[in-house]
Amino acid sequence: VDYMVKGSTSKKVVIFSHELSRSGAPVALRYLSRILINNGYSVHIVSQGNDSALFDFLEDRVSVTMLQGSILNEGEVLYYSSECKLVIVSTILLHEIVETLRGKKTVIWWIHELSEGYGEYPSSFRFSENSRFYENYPF
Repeated sequence: VDYMVKGSTSKKVVIFSHELSRSGAPVALRYLSRILINNGYSVHIVSQGNDSALFDFLEDRVSVTMLQGSILNEGEVLYYSSECKLVIVSTILLHEIVETLRGKKTVIWWIHELSEGYGEYPSSFRFSENSRFYENYPF
């Protein structure tokens, strides 16, 4: 289901999020979206799962696509990111999107989980030589 906000800009960002709840990573993404919009960017979020904060994002002038219980395939990831120069992927759960876009788009992978939450992921992922890994802890 698409919820589009009128008005756009040539500075487009797409954000992939596992959900739009009122907790954790989605709250941080809402703050980030506000900052981007206030700096002239058009923000579109593609999400699935919990949508309890959907109307909060729409109120902030963020366009949203809510997927109904599906995980994005490569074609869908490329479709949603096609008009954007920058893609933001939230949380370790969406690592397949990062892999799909490797070498195709500029991707910021915002991992909100503590290292205890993702076990061996950082050592098993193939980061490019210009990738950097930052952990959101301690606060």
